Amino acid sequence: MAVPKVPRFLKYIFISSGVFFVLAIVVLGGMAFAYRNKFYPGVSVGGIALGGLTHAEGSAKLADQTSAYLGEKVVVAVNDVSQGRDAKSGQYPLVEVSTTTKGLGLTFSSDQALAGAWQVGHQRSWQWLASALHAFFSGTNQSLQYTSSQDAIATFVNGQVIPKVVTPQPARIEIQNGTAVVTPSVPGVQVDTTTLAADITNRLATATDGGAIYVYADSTIADSPITSAVVQPVADELNSLANESVDMTADGVRLVPARTDLLTWYQPVQDDSNHISLAVQTDKIQSYIQTKGGAVLDIQKSTAAAVAALTTAIATPKPSVQVALVNKPQATVVEADVMPGSYSVGDYPGKYIEVNLKEQKLYRMNGTTLEKVYLVSTGAWYAPTPVGTFTLDGHIKRAWSNTYKLWMPDWINFKDNQYGLHAFPEWPDGYKEGVDHLGKPVSHGCIRLSDADAEEIYNWTPDGTPLIIRAS
Repeated sequence: MAVPKVPRFLKYIFISSGVFFVLAIVVLGGMAFAYRNKFYPGVSVGGIALGGLTHAEGSAKLADQTSAYLGEKVVVAVNDVSQGRDAKSGQYPLVEVSTTTKGLGLTFSSDQALAGAWQVGHQRSWQWLASALHAFFSGTNQSLQYTSSQDAIATFVNGQVIPKVVTPQPARIEIQNGTAVVTPSVPGVQVDTTTLAADITNRLATATDGGAIYVYADSTIADSPITSAVVQPVADELNSLANESVDMTADGVRLVPARTDLLTWYQPVQDDSNHISLAVQTDKIQSYIQTKGGAVLDIQKSTAAAVAALTTAIATPKPSVQVALVNKPQATVVEADVMPGSYSVGDYPGKYIEVNLKEQKLYRMNGTTLEKVYLVSTGAWYAPTPVGTFTLDGHIKRAWSNTYKLWMPDWINFKDNQYGLHAFPEWPDGYKEGVDHLGKPVSHGCIRLSDADAEEIYNWTPDGTPLIIRAS
């Protein structure tokens, strides 16, 4: 039986297919071999092409370009009215505020994206062919995970952008010629800061192709809810309070504040509902009492009495307000080998020490009792004794000065272990400074006493005793 002949064209097809199959195997095998240690063509991470690079080269290239992106300029543009309106276009001039992506806390993680890109064509199964061909013909991009700091963005928006935009200005109360008057509100630009922060976040995560990043903030022209109509009743109330007669008295003292004083003693305050009311300015009242009656008045108690009376006057207006001021307690002098000069009384309920640099005197106080006055020697002009309120802590019977190489008996520290109260210094050769230094500022900043006085203070003063040092 004769075997049928295969048509010639089929032979060509079989041969061509075989040749193609062999060539395909050769080509694909060659490609697999060529890219066994490299990224396949068409592979990218965050839009950065890595094809033909080794893993180390691809990682370095990615680090370089992403690092550059972390230093890119970010510009936020907001329509503003600070320069007037363009009547033809209805647009307002732009305020542009810039920072950098790094300044907004932008960071990224490339490890996972690199691993995904490297996996293309390097799988240990037949899938390597599909992924490699897809990358070659269509491209494969692994996304970089960028993360920004919401705190940094909020700080930039509220601390740099908004202050440069003319926001709506509320109606205000100003004092002019002894009268509280209202200045009207001024329109401005209102920016939705929450939306702007979200827009910045989105742009940081997507604009990775290089170049400055622009974010345009949505803004509207708006008026402040605090209008003249809202503020005028408060100004009227302030003028009414300033018309009241305020009489502040204590033994031997009478203070009658002028209308201009009273106008500054009340300040408009706003609650969460935009309600405006008046509140007493404690610091203004205290400054007035200190200036006018500080020599004889207990400032804290007198201020508290005045604030209470004036707060009541806001709630219950009346023609006159009486304030009972409080005198300073009178000192009881137990012992005074040295004549007292200028000192305070009752700054603390128990033991405390006060030093007057101008007088070169130390006052040993116990509440309102002046127990004793001592002559001292404080810092010379080139090494002044610090002024202020300190705490005595750290008693050393015989302290050594590494700086000046001498002994300081009966040392009590009051600042940084650099300043203290102590007896006359003793030099290693036995020389000891004398009492002729008392009453003269010749020390290196410490407070020197005679040997007997220093020992007395050392034994009288427990750790924690307040020390007040006044210039005069």
